[in-house]
Amino acid sequence: MHYVQKHLHGLNNKQVPSYPGNLRRWINISARGDLVALDRSLADDFRAMIDNQQVESITDWKEGIFNHYRDSQGLNAHKSYGYLINPVVSKSIADWWRTA
Repeated sequence: MHYVQKHLHGLNNKQVPSYPGNLRRWINISARGDLVALDRSLADDFRAMIDNQQVESITDWKEGIFNHYRDSQGLNAHKSYGYLINPVVSKSIADWWRTA
Protein backbone atom coordinates (compact mmCIF):
# COMPACT_ATOMS: atom_id res chain seq x y z
CA MET A 1 0.00 0.00 0.00
CA HIS A 2 2.79 2.44 0.83
CA TYR A 3 4.38 1.70 -2.55
CA VAL A 4 1.25 2.90 -4.35
CA GLN A 5 0.83 5.97 -2.14
CA LYS A 6 4.46 7.03 -2.62
CA HIS A 7 4.10 6.88 -6.37
CA LEU A 8 0.81 8.77 -6.35
CA HIS A 9 2.23 11.45 -4.10
CA GLY A 10 5.26 12.05 -6.33
CA LEU A 11 8.18 9.97 -5.16
CA ASN A 12 10.89 12.06 -6.82
CA ASN A 13 9.75 15.48 -5.61
CA LYS A 14 9.41 15.72 -1.84
CA GLN A 15 8.84 19.50 -1.89
CA VAL A 16 5.82 19.60 -4.21
CA PRO A 17 3.78 16.39 -4.29
CA SER A 18 2.19 15.57 -7.62
CA TYR A 19 -1.45 14.60 -7.79
CA PRO A 20 -3.83 13.80 -10.61
CA GLY A 21 -4.61 17.14 -12.24
CA ASN A 22 -7.83 16.50 -14.11
CA LEU A 23 -10.25 15.85 -11.25
CA ARG A 24 -13.00 18.06 -9.92
CA ARG A 25 -14.64 15.66 -7.47
CA TRP A 26 -13.05 12.37 -6.44
CA ILE A 27 -15.43 9.59 -5.44
CA ASN A 28 -13.71 6.52 -4.00
CA ILE A 29 -15.96 3.47 -3.84
CA SER A 30 -14.57 0.34 -2.21
CA ALA A 31 -16.43 -2.91 -1.65
CA ARG A 32 -16.16 -4.99 1.47
CA GLY A 33 -13.74 -7.82 0.77
CA ASP A 34 -11.91 -6.01 -2.06
CA LEU A 35 -8.35 -6.86 -1.06
CA VAL A 36 -6.88 -4.46 -3.62
CA ALA A 37 -8.58 -1.63 -1.72
CA LEU A 38 -6.95 -2.40 1.62
CA ASP A 39 -7.12 1.25 2.65
CA ARG A 40 -10.80 1.90 1.99
CA SER A 41 -10.57 5.60 2.92
CA LEU A 42 -8.63 7.86 0.57
CA ALA A 43 -9.97 11.25 1.66
CA ASP A 44 -7.57 11.40 4.61
CA ASP A 45 -4.59 10.31 2.48
CA PHE A 46 -5.20 12.99 -0.15
CA ARG A 47 -6.47 15.82 2.06
CA ALA A 48 -3.73 18.09 0.70
CA MET A 49 -5.51 18.07 -2.67
CA ILE A 50 -8.51 19.76 -1.04
CA ASP A 51 -6.36 22.09 1.04
CA ASN A 52 -4.48 23.16 -2.13
CA GLN A 53 -7.76 23.55 -4.04
CA GLN A 54 -6.73 20.90 -6.56
CA VAL A 55 -10.05 19.11 -6.12
CA GLU A 56 -13.42 20.26 -4.75
CA SER A 57 -14.08 17.13 -2.71
CA ILE A 58 -12.98 13.59 -1.99
CA THR A 59 -15.75 11.25 -0.89
CA ASP A 60 -15.25 7.71 0.40
CA TRP A 61 -18.16 5.29 -0.12
CA LYS A 62 -17.49 2.09 1.77
CA GLU A 63 -20.47 1.26 3.97
CA GLY A 64 -22.92 -1.14 2.38
CA ILE A 65 -20.85 -1.56 -0.78
CA PHE A 66 -20.63 -5.16 -1.94
CA ASN A 67 -19.24 -6.68 -5.12
CA HIS A 68 -20.67 -10.15 -5.70
CA TYR A 69 -18.95 -10.84 -9.03
CA ARG A 70 -18.03 -14.51 -9.48
CA ASP A 71 -16.35 -16.40 -12.27
CA SER A 72 -14.95 -19.92 -12.57
CA GLN A 73 -12.22 -18.94 -10.09
CA GLY A 74 -14.75 -17.88 -7.46
CA LEU A 75 -15.56 -14.53 -5.88
CA ASN A 76 -13.63 -11.52 -7.20
CA ALA A 77 -14.61 -8.47 -5.14
CA HIS A 78 -12.35 -6.18 -7.21
CA LYS A 79 -13.80 -6.97 -10.66
CA SER A 80 -15.27 -3.94 -12.41
CA TYR A 81 -18.40 -5.81 -13.53
CA GLY A 82 -19.47 -6.28 -9.94
CA TYR A 83 -18.88 -2.62 -9.14
CA LEU A 84 -20.81 -1.41 -12.20
CA ILE A 85 -24.05 -3.09 -11.11
CA ASN A 86 -23.82 -1.59 -7.63
CA PRO A 87 -26.45 1.18 -7.26
CA VAL A 88 -23.97 3.61 -5.64
CA VAL A 89 -21.49 3.17 -8.49
CA SER A 90 -24.05 3.34 -11.27
CA LYS A 91 -25.67 6.47 -9.77
CA SER A 92 -22.26 8.15 -9.37
CA ILE A 93 -21.42 7.45 -13.01
CA ALA A 94 -24.84 8.60 -14.23
CA ASP A 95 -24.62 11.82 -12.19
CA TRP A 96 -21.14 12.52 -13.58
CA TRP A 97 -22.28 11.79 -17.13
CA ARG A 98 -25.17 14.25 -16.82
CA THR A 99 -22.84 17.06 -15.73
CA ALA A 100 -19.91 16.29 -18.05
